[in-house]
Amino acid sequence: MTDSMHDAGGPALTGPFRQMTALARLDKLFDSSVAGHRLSDYLRGVAWQAGRPMPA
Repeated sequence: MTDSMHDAGGPALTGPFRQMTALARLDKLFDSSVAGHRLSDYLRGVAWQAGRPMPA
């Protein structure tokens, strides 16, 4: 999440490829309710407590 937020800025800092991939990840979070809920679960630790694998 930190990489997505920081890399989504100007391409002069991270390059255009990292900027576009970060923006795509953020777009997915805002466009997909499932992705948003899953991220919320992982940030709160619910997924780990339920025995689901943590994302890489």
